[in-house]
Amino acid sequence: MSALCREFEISRPTGYKLFHRYKPSGLHGLEGPSRRPYRHANKLPFQIEPAILQIKQAYEAWGAPRTC
Repeated sequence: MSALCREFEISRPTGYKLFHRYKPSGLHGLEGPSRRPYRHANKLPFQIEPAILQIKQAYEAWGAPRTC
């Protein structure tokens, strides 16, 4: 592994990480995991959003006055 890592100019920990990704998944495993977040921190659960919209429609006078 040391000679192979020297040839590709990568560290041994990186070489082992790539090797352990390649073993179970083949070339597809070398693409690396997605960095996309699993969920958005500020997004409400989908069950709550319609309830809030219904309340907003039922009580339009609540909240700040509209200027437009």
